[in-house]
Amino acid sequence: MKAQGLDAIIRVEGEPVALPPGVDLAGYRVLQEALSAATRAHGVSHADVSIVYGNDNVLVKVHDDRESSNGPDPEALRALRDRVGLYGGALRAGRGQNGHGFQLEARLPIGGPR
Repeated sequence: MKAQGLDAIIRVEGEPVALPPGVDLAGYRVLQEALSAATRAHGVSHADVSIVYGNDNVLVKVHDDRESSNGPDPEALRALRDRVGLYGGALRAGRGQNGHGFQLEARLPIGGPR
């Protein structure tokens, strides 16, 4: 990302665990799409990435500093929601905290769909 002009900081919290392949891939795709969209957006220079392992789920969150509320392509968001939902997770996208930047957040169950 740095080569594309995006300063990204990655933070991992909790005890990382092995995820089922589909859940792992869904989380990767969320990160990939959020960071790719940030590099294409006007005025984005920084993104915070959090991967938080809980007891039952892993939270994947990307928050960038874009000025507009436009996020990834709506079709790409729909595809991500479908992929995350396939594994029993949920995807949220929209303005960041306090209305600053854009945030994409996926909550994926560690054990896969239930």
